[in-house]
Amino acid sequence: MKGKARKAPPPTFRTTVRRQAEALGVPADAFERALILGQLVALLSQHPRMRHAVAFKGGAIMRLVDQSPRLSRDLDSSELQGRRVEEKWVRDALSTTAARRVVLGVERIVRRGTASISFLVRCRPLTGGEEIPVTVSVNWEEPLVLPPEQALIELPNREQVRVPVVHRAERAAEKVRAFLGRGEANDAHDLHWYGTRVLRTGDWKVLPRLVRRKLHLLRVRPNTDLHRRFEEMRANAAEQWRRGQGLVVVANPPVWEEVDQQLTRLKRLIPQRLRVGRQRQ
Repeated sequence: MKGKARKAPPPTFRTTVRRQAEALGVPADAFERALILGQLVALLSQHPRMRHAVAFKGGAIMRLVDQSPRLSRDLDSSELQGRRVEEKWVRDALSTTAARRVVLGVERIVRRGTASISFLVRCRPLTGGEEIPVTVSVNWEEPLVLPPEQALIELPNREQVRVPVVHRAERAAEKVRAFLGRGEANDAHDLHWYGTRVLRTGDWKVLPRLVRRKLHLLRVRPNTDLHRRFEEMRANAAEQWRRGQGLVVVANPPVWEEVDQQLTRLKRLIPQRLRVGRQRQ
């Protein structure tokens, strides 16, 4: 009687991550980075000085919380009251025993200005390849308008943790400002996702006020025609979209016409001009 065939061993975690990236059609390092970003969010949220002072936002949070298919390279956050965040707090949060399983090194990125701080965080690869670089930034240029939300995210080991995130409507308003500032395909994708998947009926009621509040930090000349600028940014985003420039998604992106419908919807929330010398409200 022939012996039973031996079962193949289950795939390792590294193999599973590589296979998932291949199945989704995205670079392995981009997929790994998306998983690592969740780990960094959890580590920063556990620091005693940061857990009650900082809320997270940006593309990483859209992926972790809003299930956006777009993969981000960076981790952004804001101080709730617009108060300075000390460099030491970030370094301490990323230097714990738990952090050393993820973080290989933290390097300060020198940038002008006194309202934000950024770091290049060199992270341990999940698949054993080259180290994964991630930019971590904290901004305190403006206090948040709405109370942050507590969101549940899942880490690569399936553990679930609650972390503070900027309210979805406020994040959408900041993304409108970002689109007016640079008009990238990534921004257009995010605005489409906010409009179709994230924002609720009540959010649309407060969004015009939030957009006006956020625009006071838009770097444009006084009396700039914002509607004309929006059209310029839309044309730039459309060209990037056509070329697939910088857009890494784990699903087929929507057709541009669908994205453009949401851009048109959001354009209606933008005043044509900002008042000269407008002060923060």
